[in-house]
Amino acid sequence: MRSVALSLALLSCAAPLWAAEEKHVFALGDLEVIHPWAPAVKGGDGLVYMEVHNEGGAEVLLTGGSTALAEMVEIVGITVTGGRAEMVDLDEVVVPADTMLEFEPNVLALHLHDLTGPLT
Repeated sequence: MRSVALSLALLSCAAPLWAAEEKHVFALGDLEVIHPWAPAVKGGDGLVYMEVHNEGGAEVLLTGGSTALAEMVEIVGITVTGGRAEMVDLDEVVVPADTMLEFEPNVLALHLHDLTGPLT
């Protein structure tokens, strides 16, 4: 099994990842990150969603991420109970071989802590 920390800088070098419609597929070895997006926020923390396809023959372990857009990036699981969302930090997430993992609202996200600017 290979460990990978997603680099949001890789996903979007020139334009904000949530605004670049023409940049919606990014490769990182056997992984493809498809349609990354984030709700607009002015500061504080933000959440990023995407699909991660493992095109390889072995499972890949996602261990977090990094970006110049935030001080820290963590993978979080999200549960909603009684209309209230709660996030739990996940040290790692496995993407099995030849499968797709969806980071989607109220399920799984990259949590960007202490944004360095707005997500627009």
